[in-house]
Amino acid sequence: MSDGSFANDFGATQSLCRSCGCIFITYQPANRLEKYFSEEYDVSDEIQNCQVVVSGNRQGKHSLIHNSLLDSCLGLPSNGRFLEIACGNGALSEKFAKAHPSWECLAIDPSNQSARNSHDKVHFIHDFFDPALFRGENFDVIVAHGILNRTPTLEMLRGISSIANQNALISIEIVTLENSIFAPYIWDHCYTFLEEIFVGYLDYCGIIVDKRVDCGPTIQFICRFDKEMAIGNNAGFPEMVESSLSLYQDHIAKWELIKNNFLWALARNEGKKIALFGAGLYNAVLINILKEPKFDFVIDEVRSGRFFEGIEIISLDDAVENKEAMVVFLCSRPSNLDYINEKLEAKGFKVETLL
Repeated sequence: MSDGSFANDFGATQSLCRSCGCIFITYQPANRLEKYFSEEYDVSDEIQNCQVVVSGNRQGKHSLIHNSLLDSCLGLPSNGRFLEIACGNGALSEKFAKAHPSWECLAIDPSNQSARNSHDKVHFIHDFFDPALFRGENFDVIVAHGILNRTPTLEMLRGISSIANQNALISIEIVTLENSIFAPYIWDHCYTFLEEIFVGYLDYCGIIVDKRVDCGPTIQFICRFDKEMAIGNNAGFPEMVESSLSLYQDHIAKWELIKNNFLWALARNEGKKIALFGAGLYNAVLINILKEPKFDFVIDEVRSGRFFEGIEIISLDDAVENKEAMVVFLCSRPSNLDYINEKLEAKGFKVETLL
């Protein structure tokens, strides 16, 4: 998960590719992002495994994505080679190795917090992904979750296809403009695109989508590699450029509306303690947009006792004790709103929904 900081706060320039419609960010200094991923990025489940509501069911995003991949691997042969790119804490690689004990399993991640040979069936590599590291060592299953918005996307897909065996299973998780209202503001999501553009990238590289999984804020694609299907020419989608730009600008306008909704609601609730529900990405963006946070508390059932963007996090039970003097602001993914709103109102909170 990103930290909600604005791209412009990191000496960044946002640009639109007039060939394919991808919106990308460049940094000064150029190694700022690499330094963040190796030294600062938090790979813990507490941060990364956010709760999502899909088809009315609430669950951890990692469980949804991991189970989808593992289910797709049930018919694999008894032997093969597995690689997870940007493996984080290594949980998925370890699950795969346990389910396929005769496979050779590798996992790579640059973070100083990443897994380090904690599982005797997985070889962990502490580095950024580079296909040259695996020259002559092709793989039958390749996983790239949460990385393709953070690195040159088409270049990364080319690298993946260059080390994939024919008919290799490839699992990818991405954020698209359609499901990323926060795209204009997340500094480490430096490559953003429409879903149609991304599928075009996959086609270009011979990566064929077999299954699409809605994971709330992200999309998972279960794919197979077919070298003969690679298009092999420039991945250009000039007809999508204006659509990308228009949606990007719409997202900026929506956040301005959310900001104004908050300020109007704040005026209606003068004298009340002001709480924000959830120490997540939507609220990180909201706090950064406001510049001067006006919240007394953030309510979060997992991260209580910490601070979020400088604001104290309290548990839902602690908040209940002060509910008569408090109004709770709710800014979350639309698919989550009904679930959270019902939960808060059942506890007797006054709720102001911003989105």
